[in-house]
Amino acid sequence: MMKAAAMLLVTLSFAAAGAATASDRITDVDYLKANRCRGLAEGLGVGDTASFVDRHQQPRVGKIVRLNLKTATLECDNGEWRVSYGLLQHLVDL
Repeated sequence: MMKAAAMLLVTLSFAAAGAATASDRITDVDYLKANRCRGLAEGLGVGDTASFVDRHQQPRVGKIVRLNLKTATLECDNGEWRVSYGLLQHLVDL
């Protein structure tokens, strides 16, 4: 009985070690995907005005309140929107 319990404990230890390694690989992939967005976000900053077209094809304009890894949070007249950098257009006041 003790031998079976020891084998079970060793098996679970290896499974946990494998899960930690897989989780590290996922983190690396996420990091690489997020780095692709870095170039798109370079000209944007908190307080800037930006626009985008929502899923109902309505243009939205708002101020950037937060910059995340892959998205920016905009405060528009009808609430906050989390928008991918690829969908944003930076608006410049003249």
